[in-house]
Amino acid sequence: QVQWADSEERPGFLTLMSRLDWVWFGWGTLAWMGLLLIVTMRWVILLKAAGLSVGYWMALRLCFVGYFFNNALPGLTGGDLVRAVMIAKQVGQHRARAAVSVFVDRGIGLVGLLILGTCVLSFADFDGEQVPSRLGDVHLAVASLLACAFLGAYLWISRRMRRLLRLDTLLAKLPLGDKVAAVDDAITLYRRHPLSLGVALMLSIGLQALGALSFWCMGAALGGGLDLVDIFAVYPVVQTASSVPVAPAGWGIGESLYGAFFRGFGSTFTLGVAVSVLFRLTTQIGFGLLGGLAWIGLRDQAPSQTSS
Repeated sequence: QVQWADSEERPGFLTLMSRLDWVWFGWGTLAWMGLLLIVTMRWVILLKAAGLSVGYWMALRLCFVGYFFNNALPGLTGGDLVRAVMIAKQVGQHRARAAVSVFVDRGIGLVGLLILGTCVLSFADFDGEQVPSRLGDVHLAVASLLACAFLGAYLWISRRMRRLLRLDTLLAKLPLGDKVAAVDDAITLYRRHPLSLGVALMLSIGLQALGALSFWCMGAALGGGLDLVDIFAVYPVVQTASSVPVAPAGWGIGESLYGAFFRGFGSTFTLGVAVSVLFRLTTQIGFGLLGGLAWIGLRDQAPSQTSS
């Protein structure tokens, strides 16, 4: 962990970038590649639970297409809309199930991120840091979001709670009731596959840990950064906030938050921004360009019948 004395030189943004350690950068890139492979595996499991047999290679290509459009649409999840449309075209039948699987996949990913953040903030020792009091508020916010996510999922899926809340009657009164019913059916079918949901959630926690590890390696590549435990506490919070559809790909939000956290942990705001920019250029722009190539290859491809 970097501690800057008042009299010590604090490198600027361009200086930090010019000192890139390519070995650490390579490790960070490999960790992110592992994350992408696990993300695709999780989605294939959810597609199978929905009665859709989609090959791993096709799912991987569509995930990369989503990464490509993440760079243009608001938040870190904007590309999911494009992925949902493309998987619906690919399967031919049960299109609502295919599209909804994308958002179930994303929701489970966010829950895994919140679980990781809650666990680290609950048990990690941050004695001696400048921000422990703020972390208490952050911990409460993350734990509250996690509780709301579980409660919302339970209220939606539980037959008993749906009857008590008369949710089916309410949904039937909404505009486009037939389409709403199709989406509702696509969501509630997952209650028949608790094992698939459990495996997907466990994969989510593991892949989010890989994401935090990748970010830490990017910090090491710039010659500093935070301790790994600190990153495991900060990464889930910032990534969750960056998912809010405000700015394209979450640019600006993540940089500001990482800069503030780095400064609070005794490093510098500039280093936090530099690590965030390097991380995004690699994981979003770099892999997103590969997704652009995948999109070009899929545009004129005829849809396949992959439902079972």
